[in-house]
Amino acid sequence: MVFRHLVALLGVACLLAIVSTAQAASSSAVDTETAQCRDLRDAIEREQKTHDWNRLLADGRSFQQSCAVGNDILLSGALFTVGLAQSRLGHFADALTTAKQCEAINTSAAFTIDCRMVEAEALDGLGRTADEKQVLISILDALPAKGSAKIRKAVTAELAAIDPEEAKAHGKSSRGRAKRNREDTPDTKYFGTGFVVTGDGQIVTNFHVVAECSTYWTSDGRKLSLLRGDKTRDLALLKGAASTGPIAALRGVGPKVGESIVVFGFPLAGILAASGTVTTGIVSADAGLGHTATRFQISAPIQPGNSGGPVLDAEGRVIGVVVSKLGDSIAKYTGQIPQNVNFAIPEGELLGFLKEAGVTPQFRGEGPKQEVSDIAQGARSFVTQIVCSPHA
Repeated sequence: MVFRHLVALLGVACLLAIVSTAQAASSSAVDTETAQCRDLRDAIEREQKTHDWNRLLADGRSFQQSCAVGNDILLSGALFTVGLAQSRLGHFADALTTAKQCEAINTSAAFTIDCRMVEAEALDGLGRTADEKQVLISILDALPAKGSAKIRKAVTAELAAIDPEEAKAHGKSSRGRAKRNREDTPDTKYFGTGFVVTGDGQIVTNFHVVAECSTYWTSDGRKLSLLRGDKTRDLALLKGAASTGPIAALRGVGPKVGESIVVFGFPLAGILAASGTVTTGIVSADAGLGHTATRFQISAPIQPGNSGGPVLDAEGRVIGVVVSKLGDSIAKYTGQIPQNVNFAIPEGELLGFLKEAGVTPQFRGEGPKQEVSDIAQGARSFVTQIVCSPHA
């Protein structure tokens, strides 16, 4: 979830930053501001409104170099603009650096908060959830008591999507509902996919599948218990009855760019086949958004409900765990609708999680490549639909 609740908030903050820089220019540098700088300010405001991030980045840098020298207020606004554009273009590492430069100037509490918002979005894009959480907390602590209700609500909702208890401590717990964007009812159920990794019935899935739940079961009614959750890795370990059938086998070697993959899971519960759905693709990249090594990119189509399912190689061995997709909403920032840009957690992260949980998985060495139909048939024996509820 690269762009969550800060999207609309940062749009407002950017306009506030532009207004602030304009006021600074008119009050402290009115005699020396050039027509070029006034034109750049007008262009920046227009480009932000139209989401023209490439031009915003170029004009923000021009303003920084030509108009903000010697004026820390203008420099703060320029860095904020540059950092926002970098983040919206997916240059999260650059955006993080720019945001920290902006914060270091420390011209005012308002600009510091704006810059921290860019920092939070960049950390989100890089998958550094723990660091993002700390930045969000610092924003909430720095907000004034009056005149910041909308900003506080939005930042608290973002924090709740990461740590509901921490959000509750700041007085506005949403129990992660902002992330789901819906209210719990007695009939609320969340769906995902999991796969059996031990003979005694331990099942791996995504943490975000079960994070809001207190009861868990498989689609055939078998009750499960939550043994362990890792928010940073987005992995969880559930326990059911001992497995008498096959269990998933890991490869022991990470994904290779270009190799063929198979994804088996239970997307769109109640709409698609209850027996599971198989899709195919390749490993598109060995990193996720912002070059993060804790994710890799796949082209196999996925939908809500695939989360937590295995990514299998051409021999049916697990090389990753499905975690997310790049949604159409990013078209607002890039101008392009993504085509099968999906992400998975690499086997190395899964192995680290299982080791910390004291679980020794099964490995399988190289063998003959299998037909997709055979891989899918094998997967049905160790992949299951996960259902959970926030109510007992």
